[in-house]
Amino acid sequence: MILRLFGTVALTAAFSSGQTSLKSPPFQQLMTSTDQTSKLSSVYFSFLSDVPVRVPGSVLQHLYPFPPATTGAVDYPACVWPSGPPVAPPYWFDGPGPSANLLPYPGNLAPARPASSGNISNGQVNAFMGLIFKGSFAGNAINTSSQNQVFETVYFGQQRCYFGHSEYGFYRDVIGQQTYFYWARNANCGTNLYCRTGTLASDPYVNQSGGAVAISDSGTAPITYMAWIHTAIIGNPPKTVYMFHVRVIDSNGTVLFDRNEGPGSVAGALPAASGYITIGIQRTDYNGPTTPDPANPIQLNANIVGYFYCSTGPAGSCTIP
Repeated sequence: MILRLFGTVALTAAFSSGQTSLKSPPFQQLMTSTDQTSKLSSVYFSFLSDVPVRVPGSVLQHLYPFPPATTGAVDYPACVWPSGPPVAPPYWFDGPGPSANLLPYPGNLAPARPASSGNISNGQVNAFMGLIFKGSFAGNAINTSSQNQVFETVYFGQQRCYFGHSEYGFYRDVIGQQTYFYWARNANCGTNLYCRTGTLASDPYVNQSGGAVAISDSGTAPITYMAWIHTAIIGNPPKTVYMFHVRVIDSNGTVLFDRNEGPGSVAGALPAASGYITIGIQRTDYNGPTTPDPANPIQLNANIVGYFYCSTGPAGSCTIP
């Protein structure tokens, strides 16, 4: 089975509550240090042609090229399937139904990643309230099946190995030529598919849920993408809810997108959360090869990756200016 590295599929439509002019929280740049013990460092990874690579003490790459291989690699020994708390539940199986096998079992010690490369921040970042990315999602494919997938993405996730956690961020569907902001709970579990509440295949399923909204990001590169958690009062009678504020600005200062998204979503469980930022590119060829456009190469260009943090108050009781 394939566990997706990036949780960007099977998401529902999102709610938009209108354009605003909120002030963003303070942020800290990441992936700037080669010190393996520093949280400002990161781990470079690639999964190509059955060879997994992880390099601690790496800094942000300025360019992530289109993966040259059509096959990825098993993420072993870094990410073995969870066999108990705290990562499980959910418990992972190789598919749906009462005869599915609990993972890991012989030959399936770790998840298979698609052909991909990227960086993940080093160590859990605390008091996390959002993410910021400056760069560009670039490129196009020609003579390529619409069933194939190429994703360029930057996102926050609670777990280093993406095992049924909560995540949110940005991704570019290169084949479909559209950029999205998305959020997901129990990411990568699917629906009535891989995840259970216990160690028996007959135990109840744990299902992925979330949302995605298409965003406008056509402007002069590099583009700055921002998303942070804040509260707002909505409805009648009025009530306070957590939501994501999403803002996209080009290098000329033109605001391309500036909206609240996902009230009542996974945002309510994530203020002052701990987790990681992943940036990367991946391909999955379901129907013939994916052919990059030589006049518009597929690549993820990166200038800055960082996170918004709580400006006042201890973790768990943040106040956003």
